[in-house]
Amino acid sequence: MTTIIAKHGKTYTLADGDQITFGGPLKSMDGDGKPKPGRFAYRWGKAAVCYLYVPRLELVDGSTYRVAAAVETPAPEPTPAPEPTTPPASTGLTSGLQNGNSYLQTADMTVGLNPAGGIGTSANTSPTGYRSDTANNFVRIGLYVPPLSDLVLQGRAIEGFGLMVAGKRYANMLLTGYSQIAGSFKNPTTWEGSVSGVEVTQAITMSGKTIRLAVTLRNTTSTAIDLQYFRSIDPDQAGEFNTANKVVSAGVAECTVKGGKLVIRAPGADFHVTTYDKAPDIGTRREVGVSKTADEVVQAVFPRASLAAGQLVTNVVEYEVVTG
Repeated sequence: MTTIIAKHGKTYTLADGDQITFGGPLKSMDGDGKPKPGRFAYRWGKAAVCYLYVPRLELVDGSTYRVAAAVETPAPEPTPAPEPTTPPASTGLTSGLQNGNSYLQTADMTVGLNPAGGIGTSANTSPTGYRSDTANNFVRIGLYVPPLSDLVLQGRAIEGFGLMVAGKRYANMLLTGYSQIAGSFKNPTTWEGSVSGVEVTQAITMSGKTIRLAVTLRNTTSTAIDLQYFRSIDPDQAGEFNTANKVVSAGVAECTVKGGKLVIRAPGADFHVTTYDKAPDIGTRREVGVSKTADEVVQAVFPRASLAAGQLVTNVVEYEVVTG
């Protein structure tokens, strides 16, 4: 609505959409003769003189103006407070590659893996920022969780994996001199290789004091392949070669050392305890309940699988270090 106040005191109200035409001269009440926003005198017909107050228009002689509703700028909507979100879980993992070795570290655990995909680095060095068992004069990294010493003896003890493909054994266990499955780390948490028509992909995850190795085997040939996967570890501490190895139940073994233990979980696998020189050879006995205190190897042996062309199977081994 727009209100026009006449000189004689009468008020005229123009509704939205009404028109008013200035047919004669506009006279500025400021006396400068220039139409502009403000108060203007206009002779209404032949008698009355109206004073118009038009604060937002530049009036022009002879023009017709349509009264429109004032456009009110709405008050800005208050910015809603962001809804609380749960940040994605983080493993706090630091990782890197150096000289073909993979280095992985959480706040609790440091693990080094060699170019053949087994735990225990091949070089007697480690990148800046990664813990190693320097208290025992080693910078080589295996499976290290302070305050225990390195459980894979600074990369010199046995940890690795093997395959039986169509009755033939292939092993990657550097300490025992075996590197029969060609491959390399594509990134710090993924090792890829192949042998005899079988593609091997090892995906590594770490959380806290646990490292998880998920190994997927895929038949890349056009015919069926019979295969079997196994993984061996010889957990020892510096200067100590008397680990108590026990097969607790199907798929679970414990290796007790001074000040803690290594828990091995391999769902669906049977455990075999053997001498270190037999680590690359697949065990055949199911040894639930076996307990030995000796410098020996604990081996997780997974069931045989017959894979059709293109088919795959994944086997998982977890190492958890328990301290105290």
